[in-house]
Amino acid sequence: MANRVLLGEHDSLGYGMYVSKPGEDVTSATKDDLIFNSNSISSSLLHQIVDVTISSGNSSGTGTITGLAYVPFINFTEYDSNGVRGLRFVHDQAGTGEGMQMMGNGGGSEFTSINFSHWQAYTTNTTITISTWATGQYNDNGQLTIPDDVTGTTVSSTKYFRCFVYRIPAV
Repeated sequence: MANRVLLGEHDSLGYGMYVSKPGEDVTSATKDDLIFNSNSISSSLLHQIVDVTISSGNSSGTGTITGLAYVPFINFTEYDSNGVRGLRFVHDQAGTGEGMQMMGNGGGSEFTSINFSHWQAYTTNTTITISTWATGQYNDNGQLTIPDDVTGTTVSSTKYFRCFVYRIPAV
């Protein structure tokens, strides 16, 4: 098994922290064999920008990631013709009910604030899939509201997302 992480002096790159690509020995790795190099500003920058579209009437869209042997860390934002929308969140309150004490003084009727995104992302080393939540995942005993632009699990108008894929393994 290859040495993957080095904190200290590298033979040709000097002192720093280094993480090699899977299968590469960090002690003999060149800059191109590293996924992180604390001496290089570009080592932790963006690997790729991927656009994903969920067409009207569908529940998900998929984009392609190229050139990575690991599942990367990503983030994404929704955009439209007016610019960046960011990630919209639903804010709601759900009662805790008897036996589900989450906060408060034990009365069983407390409420908790819940924030969740309209969208979920599933990432592999080759794809990013953005989708709506399944209808059942929106409801917690009828307390949470489904976003108004999602009917069941499909979108009522086309949605566009820009995904940022980083050279940082997610797992």
